[in-house]
Amino acid sequence: MPGPGQQPQTYSSAAALVGRPSWNQLAPKTTQPVQASTTSLVVASTTAGLTPNAVILLELPDPSGTGATSQHPVFVAAATVDYTPR
Repeated sequence: MPGPGQQPQTYSSAAALVGRPSWNQLAPKTTQPVQASTTSLVVASTTAGLTPNAVILLELPDPSGTGATSQHPVFVAAATVDYTPR
């Protein structure tokens, strides 16, 4: 969705392209670890669609040190969109 005062963007491809509406629901995955004490998270996506009470699934390292991870659902308390160009 375009931000306030912005126009939608049109994209084209020289080759056939398969698109599925369900792919709009794909969530971003971070490549950097999130610390357990973190109380906020910045998602660099204009299409994440995060709203209060949405669920984010965090993959956290197992404290045993074996390299295993476990998944923890976390509810979004608040979400804001920053349209400031970066």
